[in-house]
Amino acid sequence: MLASQLLFVAKVNASDAKIKSPETNKITILSDFIPPYVYQDEQGNIVGKDVDKLKKIFKLANIDYKLEYRPWNRALSEVKNQSNVLMYPISRTPDREKEFQWIIPLHSLNYRLYGLKGSFDPTNVDLKSGKYTLTCQDTTILCKILEVFGVPERSIIRSSSLEIKQVARMFRSGRINFLIVDKDGLSSYIPELGIEASEMIAVENYNYPVMEYLAGNTQVSKSVIKKLNLAALQLQDSTK
Repeated sequence: MLASQLLFVAKVNASDAKIKSPETNKITILSDFIPPYVYQDEQGNIVGKDVDKLKKIFKLANIDYKLEYRPWNRALSEVKNQSNVLMYPISRTPDREKEFQWIIPLHSLNYRLYGLKGSFDPTNVDLKSGKYTLTCQDTTILCKILEVFGVPERSIIRSSSLEIKQVARMFRSGRINFLIVDKDGLSSYIPELGIEASEMIAVENYNYPVMEYLAGNTQVSKSVIKKLNLAALQLQDSTK
């Protein structure tokens, strides 16, 4: 179990009273589409691994809610300015620590760099050399990862907004050398790239583990947070 998960469990007292009355204000839960954790199915429903978990938690917490799609930047803006709006999944980082309330840990990620097999030596990639170009969206964790990896600024194509299709086009055309993604997320790029997953390979010695959360701003009701924490613990206990 990750340290952040242990911390979460420690914060919730299992002997707390049962969740009682429902919250009067409906909570809006926002997310961009980040397969396989949250995406839109063929019927237009918001689904995914995180969605399934959150539905169970909110039901146990007896809190009325609605799930809505928002582009990443707009979701960030709304969650920062409205106390009845939450956002998921968002990476918990030192830079963001005091800006949000980190309510429920949802899943862990290990970001890697993936490239086309045969086009490079996965054991001999030096990102600090400036030989490789990568892209990231300014408001996401990806730019921070590239900084940590030591990628020179001249080798980073920064954007205010990026979609999977855009990044895939950049990769296919050779504008960028690698994708920054976790193993599960890589599957979302494969159809856009028109290749088999086996044709992609991870660069060795570069990985960045993070925990993804349901989060809100510092004004979110303590009552809401307590109910959600308790419900998450109850769900965790029921799956043991």
